[in-house]
Amino acid sequence: MNKEIQHKKLKCGTEESWGELNSHNQHDASTTLLAWFSSRWDVGFHSILWFPAIRAFGLAFILTLFNAGCSTQITVPTNVVQPQAVFVLDYGRHSSLLLPNSSDTAFREFAYGEWQWYAQKKDGFLRTIPVLFLPTEGTIGRNEWAIEGAQTEQDTEGRHHQIGVAIWGQFPGLESVYTFHAERDAIAQLWDELNTRFESSDSEPVHVAEYHLYFVPDSVDYTLFHNCNHEVVAWMEALGCIARGSGTYADFVFQGDEDLEIPPPDSTIVE
Repeated sequence: MNKEIQHKKLKCGTEESWGELNSHNQHDASTTLLAWFSSRWDVGFHSILWFPAIRAFGLAFILTLFNAGCSTQITVPTNVVQPQAVFVLDYGRHSSLLLPNSSDTAFREFAYGEWQWYAQKKDGFLRTIPVLFLPTEGTIGRNEWAIEGAQTEQDTEGRHHQIGVAIWGQFPGLESVYTFHAERDAIAQLWDELNTRFESSDSEPVHVAEYHLYFVPDSVDYTLFHNCNHEVVAWMEALGCIARGSGTYADFVFQGDEDLEIPPPDSTIVE
């Protein structure tokens, strides 16, 4: 039975009016913003420099809302010859992908983000503007999980349910969990590509307890239009999914021939 699951959108806001700026400040807004943040966001500058920054931030916010106006629809692969289950973890603002190893006995979680924001926890308000506007260093995160139920010999449906229950128990902060089947060879190829991408970094992995992941710098820059959710969408496409929508937020709508969402174990579904 087809079923679509759609999450709540972020509430749209309105940009506050900060008064009219003179034409000189409007003309030099972008130059001022770049100079400000390229000097490592020195807050000692004259307070008037806040105005073009805030105006620019408001513009980016509006553009982001337009981008997020439609959910990202994910049509999962059908007629899979050698199926293997993968899991999509939705944490609300960001998402990650859980891939099985070749023997289905363990999983690796892969995620993408902004290096300073996720790995170094430099996530204060002043960093919001450069993270949105300027190409900044990306990061790829990884961790290995031995999930209870992965080695069970029971039927596929029961096994996935048991794994899903274990995921809810092991991954704090989750809002939704989805699963779908992809070709085993495609999963193995993506597994190898993401591992190579992670291990090619010359930096020592940084463990961040909040995300339960190890992060290394990535060669792909992070921008407003290429964030963690865009990467996860691209990974799902590599597994044979068809994606339609902006991909800015983790407001995925999965479409397939079966129920693709795994509810938390204490939830009650009312038909």
